Amino acid sequence: MPNRRGHTARPWDLTGSAQLLVALLALAYAVKEVAKRDASLTHAGIALALGVVALILFKRRQDRLTHKLIDFSLFSDRGFSAGVIAALVSMMALIGFELVLSQRLQLVLGLSPLEAGLFLLPIPLAAFVTGPIAGALTARLGALNLLWGGLFLTAVGLALSGLSYDAPLLW
Repeated sequence: MPNRRGHTARPWDLTGSAQLLVALLALAYAVKEVAKRDASLTHAGIALALGVVALILFKRRQDRLTHKLIDFSLFSDRGFSAGVIAALVSMMALIGFELVLSQRLQLVLGLSPLEAGLFLLPIPLAAFVTGPIAGALTARLGALNLLWGGLFLTAVGLALSGLSYDAPLLW
């Protein structure tokens, strides 16, 4: 995507922000409610319906505004859509990996929550360091090559982690 400067004079869409907030909170509540042991499908259904309605209202409002919070026309660009999907899949894989690993560290290996958190600390630190590096490499390697390279390295890392399941903790 071309680099564009922000517009500080643009008005903030408070109504759209509130609609999106309600949508995301309601959808998150619906997912959490279904995941409970004694889930209330009524509460989850109401929250899901509220979230979907708020999202629809948000989308309709954004289509009418000249200064949009989210420009949905960006998703017509295949490169942008592929990047968003890759980021979403990568994020879900990373969060799932961290969740499973933190549970294993605490419940199987007997580490305290603090020890498990310190054990996982290199993951966000690596993301903090590699984010700007990836931004700098995009111009040289191209976004698509960088995307596939990053996904490949992620797959290698997850595979090595899976192969080291019974290895000593330091490995």
